[in-house]
Amino acid sequence: MSKILEDMRRQSYQEGIKAVALRMLESQKLSLEEISALSGLSLDEVKKLSETKTA
Repeated sequence: MSKILEDMRRQSYQEGIKAVALRMLESQKLSLEEISALSGLSLDEVKKLSETKTA
């Protein structure tokens, strides 16, 4: 049971990080590299978020 809860917690945390990264992208004040460094997401993940934001 604790494995399931840990997986849920990890997924929720990642979704929160991605939501913050999306808000950073929307602000258009930071580069993709800066967002990657601040969020802990890989540059590829930030680029994917950027592409989905404009789609």
